Amino acid sequence: AKWGNPVVPIGTSRRTAKGVISVQADFHLDLSVAIVADPATKKEKVLIGRFDEFLKSVSALKGERSPGVETTIRWTESHPDLLRRLVARDRFLDGVEKQFQSLGYETVRIPGFVDQGMPLYNYTNVILTPSFVIFPDNEAPALDRAGTAVFSGLGYRPVPAKAVKFSKNVQGGIRCLAYTFRYNFCA
Repeated sequence: AKWGNPVVPIGTSRRTAKGVISVQADFHLDLSVAIVADPATKKEKVLIGRFDEFLKSVSALKGERSPGVETTIRWTESHPDLLRRLVARDRFLDGVEKQFQSLGYETVRIPGFVDQGMPLYNYTNVILTPSFVIFPDNEAPALDRAGTAVFSGLGYRPVPAKAVKFSKNVQGGIRCLAYTFRYNFCA
């Protein structure tokens, strides 16, 4: 905490007869969680990209779904193992959300679809500047609007970057693809 920011271990630990067992994320946490400072208030909020929010968004946007989103939905519906992993990730993220809330952070759920070998529909792994956010253009306009609405609400100007094909091939979000990290410009 040299810089004054808290260190938040993500996951849980429990004592068993065999000792302490830690349960950690089995995925890149930055593909599902982002801490974003409101430029006006400087207050940080935790964004959590969730599969259930992805489903809500695409269900509400039936007429505007892109071919890529349609393929992803059909693939998910026909692969129970994938669906189980996505639901399990949301359950893990429930615990992550509670951890941040217990530390006084406001949490905001946003759409997120992250799994190996699939296109990433992700709005947490972004590049933030003091005034704009570079987010992945997932070639799904209605979903992108739902995914970036929170940034607009915080005063950031969303700037799309074509990334859907790259994200599938290299399994990373826009920040991973650019080899860039979040800086606290609002301090």
